Amino acid sequence: MEKVKFLWCLCFWSTAFCLLPSACSATGTNTLPHASARTNELVIQSSQFFTRNPEICRSSDVALNKMQIADFFRLAQKVSLQELNKNHYFAPCHLEGKLQRGKTSCFWKIQASAIGEITCDGATTYFACNDETCYRIFE
Repeated sequence: MEKVKFLWCLCFWSTAFCLLPSACSATGTNTLPHASARTNELVIQSSQFFTRNPEICRSSDVALNKMQIADFFRLAQKVSLQELNKNHYFAPCHLEGKLQRGKTSCFWKIQASAIGEITCDGATTYFACNDETCYRIFE
């Protein structure tokens, strides 16, 4: 009987302890991503490299990790498709994948020439690096 009380007490207090947000995040038991509470934050889900000319444009030309991909879309300037066509170079290689923006699943693409796009629900937003801080992502 004493062993049952001890186990029940241990189970109760360990459960109560993990319900405290600071305790769970400090111990790593909180499995919810921090981005789920922020509707505009991007969660990069996948990334794949594509090239039309491997002799000119290689994966090392656009070797970005998930954090760098999210940083690109945070730092790059939103531009129109007309501005993109007029003022920016299109590279023969790019990364593309899926991302989550709030509860919306989207597709993204970033070219080695520091331009990109996000398409959510059929609407595409275009991006371009226009300053040194953004270009540093590609170094």
